[in-house]
Amino acid sequence: YSHPMIFDFDKLPGNLDDNRFINYILEHGHQWLSKKEIHSSFWNLPMFYPYKNTLAYSDVLFGAMLIYSPIRIFIQDPQSALQIFYYLICLINFIVFYNFSKKIFKLDTLYSSFASYFFAFNLPRHAHSGHLQLFIQFYMILSIWCFCEINSKNSKTKNKALFFLGILFFILQIYTSFYYGWYMLFCAPIALFAFLLSKNTRIKLKQWLKNLNFSYISIVLAGIIALLPLLFHYLLVGYKFAKAQPSNVLHLLFSQSALDSIFINLSYFHTAENLLGIGLFSTVLFIIALIKSKYRLPILFFTTSIIVIFCNESIHSFLYDNFIPMAAIRALGRYVLIFTPIYALVLAFYLKNLKSIFLTIFLMLLITFEQIPYANHFQWSKTIHKERIEKFNFPKECSV
Repeated sequence: YSHPMIFDFDKLPGNLDDNRFINYILEHGHQWLSKKEIHSSFWNLPMFYPYKNTLAYSDVLFGAMLIYSPIRIFIQDPQSALQIFYYLICLINFIVFYNFSKKIFKLDTLYSSFASYFFAFNLPRHAHSGHLQLFIQFYMILSIWCFCEINSKNSKTKNKALFFLGILFFILQIYTSFYYGWYMLFCAPIALFAFLLSKNTRIKLKQWLKNLNFSYISIVLAGIIALLPLLFHYLLVGYKFAKAQPSNVLHLLFSQSALDSIFINLSYFHTAENLLGIGLFSTVLFIIALIKSKYRLPILFFTTSIIVIFCNESIHSFLYDNFIPMAAIRALGRYVLIFTPIYALVLAFYLKNLKSIFLTIFLMLLITFEQIPYANHFQWSKTIHKERIEKFNFPKECSV
């Protein structure tokens, strides 16, 4: 998954565009936390001086800075720190989803490991190796986990604390990787309606809502207040971006799977936004698993609704024109990352319920190996970066 960087310490994930910029934002965050004078203004990146509010042109990465900055304390080179940061966020994705699967869905070690591997190392995520902010999905899972832990067996204080943590992790997610936070808000009413379509999920939703009361509104209001600075800074620049084109639903069949490439030529697609597939075998198995799932109706409604919204031009245009926050999503193909927890859990439960252990192991290995890509996205290096920096000659009188 991290080849060739794991063997060549000069390589870095992504290219000289987005991930080098991500590296700069993380470095800005570290310098800001370290109270360095030139980085004293959080929202104004020194690289774009004298322009203001330039951090709002990207993901804020605040939650990522909290991980990157401790690494930088011990690692002097920012690019080496980025390498360690890459491995660490992959590991955190795995660990968080492993425990989430085990605690909430009661999967045993084998199936929790499989689900967390699929969540952390699926093909769509690898396709976005050039957008490291999209690797940071664990705050979303931690938020959902906290909400799921609310139940009638807990004390009222514990439930309120869990609700507060759920909101806190949601805020951290949106202040870190805007897409995931936006998706959580956007998908919440769709998920709520999906829960109403099945008797089992209706009962679970009703039992969950009984644990809440009007006092929780204060936590929600506090969360909204915490989001106002982000909203203010993003709205200042949001109108400058062009309308995104709808994604193609057929892209869900295409990936960079090394296994699939043996049977079909997948080299036509190179852009990460077009590589939405989890592999042909995994897709077929997911469809079979979904059909056999007792929650197939809510899951099918939810996934189909999301696909239609982001792939149908008429529906997307209507929402873009009438729902202002829709303009914030500029790469519509990233909606597939909403599905990664669903893919992982549906497949894990399907494998768990198979009667043949040999078939289970075979399909598990098939899905696992299918997530190995034939291409890598490590297209810049420490050497190239330093050589480019050394070419710049700044005059002494330059105020920048």
